[in-house]
Amino acid sequence: TAFHSEPVARDTLSALAREGHPHLRDDMSIDRYCALRHVVVAWPSGKGVRPGEATLFERGLRRVEFVEVASPLTVPAILAATDAVATLPTRLCRHFSDRYGLRVWSLPIFREVAPIYLVWHRSRDEDPGHTWLRELIADLCRRL
Repeated sequence: TAFHSEPVARDTLSALAREGHPHLRDDMSIDRYCALRHVVVAWPSGKGVRPGEATLFERGLRRVEFVEVASPLTVPAILAATDAVATLPTRLCRHFSDRYGLRVWSLPIFREVAPIYLVWHRSRDEDPGHTWLRELIADLCRRL
């Protein structure tokens, strides 16, 4: 692959959707969660199932996948314009919520934590400035 990745942190999972979503209230049952249309972020093969899916599979449940995106950075625009929901690391949900008027729901059904990866193109492996920045980011993430 042209990209390298390194796990730098872990986080719980939360759901994110637009404020005023017609099918969401304060409580989010597992059945309601699975019935919603989901924006999912592409997950590299070799890294196992997407965070949260193991819990669903254990219970014989599946989410309705509405669209798959390459990056979580595209998720807020889709959520703001649709009745879809996304499952992302909680810190990222809070960040998107604050900036895009989205709402975060806790998902206590998920026992897993999501790994947070630092990803870079292999052409930058030997770049001293890029190496320094990767090490700085990894160190900061470990302190969170």
